[in-house]
Amino acid sequence: ATSEGVTGYRTEGDSLYVHTNGQPRVTISLGKAPASRLYLETASGEVQVKSQTPASIEIQNQSTPSRLVLRGFNPGSAIEVAINTLSETRQADPEGRVIIDAPPGTSVSLKTKP
Repeated sequence: ATSEGVTGYRTEGDSLYVHTNGQPRVTISLGKAPASRLYLETASGEVQVKSQTPASIEIQNQSTPSRLVLRGFNPGSAIEVAINTLSETRQADPEGRVIIDAPPGTSVSLKTKP
């Protein structure tokens, strides 16, 4: 079974924190290994995950600046990052993360590059 309505998670010690998409009903299925897709680990402000696939994620940042930490990338891989209409290539860190500082009211999309 797969989780429904889950947009990301993070762990701290023995605790698991789950990010959801705001649906009234969410299904969380725990397995031995996480699904292989890009996901939101943390956000310092209010955001909405608009779409998620194994190779891309699109997030709408709300009314305050937010630091976004996204995971699920291959370590060291090239990532196309677009904030509104400006784009650049970034590299995932050794843990498969990319950190983005998103201005208020922006659309942020990340895609793995072939």
